[in-house]
Amino acid sequence: MKKVIISLLLAISGTLSASEIPNFSIESENDPSSEQFSSRLSLERERELLQNGMEKLYPLLPKHIQEVAKKTTIVVNHKWRPVTSTYHGFSAEDDPEYIFPNTDFYNKKSNNKPGLIKANVTEKFMLLIDFGTRMFEAETEPEKKALYKEGTESIFNNLLAHELAHAYQYSVKPAQKIRGADPKYFDNGLVDPLLVEAASLVVKYEVEATDFDLQYLKPDGLRALGEKLLDYEDKNPELFSEGAKYHYISKHRPKNPTARHYLIRNADNAEKQSSKFSASQDKTYNGQFVPLRLLQELVDINTSIKEENKAKIAYQERVKEIESEWTFYINDEADSVELQKVYEYLVPAKERFELELKQFKSNL
Repeated sequence: MKKVIISLLLAISGTLSASEIPNFSIESENDPSSEQFSSRLSLERERELLQNGMEKLYPLLPKHIQEVAKKTTIVVNHKWRPVTSTYHGFSAEDDPEYIFPNTDFYNKKSNNKPGLIKANVTEKFMLLIDFGTRMFEAETEPEKKALYKEGTESIFNNLLAHELAHAYQYSVKPAQKIRGADPKYFDNGLVDPLLVEAASLVVKYEVEATDFDLQYLKPDGLRALGEKLLDYEDKNPELFSEGAKYHYISKHRPKNPTARHYLIRNADNAEKQSSKFSASQDKTYNGQFVPLRLLQELVDINTSIKEENKAKIAYQERVKEIESEWTFYINDEADSVELQKVYEYLVPAKERFELELKQFKSNL
């Protein structure tokens, strides 16, 4: 398959007439088992914001992503509270309901077939779009009004383009994740190397989708909207307190505070034209499979020493490098502990690595 990034960066299409803009498939996902469910926006408001935003984004997408947009149902996630209050969106790459290797798209007619591709957006994202829309509609100063509008459309386009890119990737060539794979792939901390390499495609797709969505970021608008959000919260703290309408986009959120993480940070990335992972993001993505490669290499080294009677000294420098790289991903810091909690297969891998390292260091 040709690199997805090449096709994703093709020239964008021209202006479309109103009759050429599709009526997008939009759903709000409620958890019927939750008696305490309550959306902070009405379902009608969510649909209005998504339809209006997609109508503006659609003409800016490459033709093949336009085709995907017509097939992909956009679902507002309400039922996974830790996710919908922390992140902006996810598609097949992070959707726990997606079942590998499906390449079909979810729609209302396919409800009886589980695990299909869809684009999920969160309450946190919808609240930001609602906030930005209200700010630019209420602003009377032309320059600020234009910037708030640009910032709102920019973050909308960035997120939906990203998730539609994932929908395209998985419809062409699905990527198999390690988490949730058949037990036959796991053996005393080791994971089948073929599955490890397959899982690396998940990260490759993330890099490509992030490179693609970068073109939709408008730094001036993003920064202006971020500063407006911070100022508005300072003046109206009651709207951002626990249980209040805009609590999920408060600057006091423990993870991914909206103004600094999603607006100002993205403005910085757009100015640098950089989608390079931060150290924390490196752990989140590459930490899913790189430690497994390192463990496999260490096991192979120990096996070679034992079976081929090779001197440990020949491997000493490489094992030091393996240990150093392993420690970057697997340690006692909070983000590493969270990584091991989310990707449970890393726990037995850690135990096996410690045993293999002890074996190598014995009698050096």
